[in-house]
Amino acid sequence: MVTIISRKTGTEKINKLLASISNKEKYLKASKYSGKLKLKETPLTIQKKLRNEWN
Repeated sequence: MVTIISRKTGTEKINKLLASISNKEKYLKASKYSGKLKLKETPLTIQKKLRNEWN
C-alpha cells in the first residue's frame, strides 16, 4: 500500500493513516531468525567457492 503525504497534510490525517496501516499489516519478527549458524567449512573457504563459481 502506498500512501502519499504532502506538506499540506495535517497531523490528524497522518495519525489516522498510520493507525489504519498498523492494524492491517503483519510485520516480520526478526528475532525468529537471529542466532548462530553451524557451518561445516570456514567462512573464508565458502567465500572463495562462491567467487570461483564462474571459473
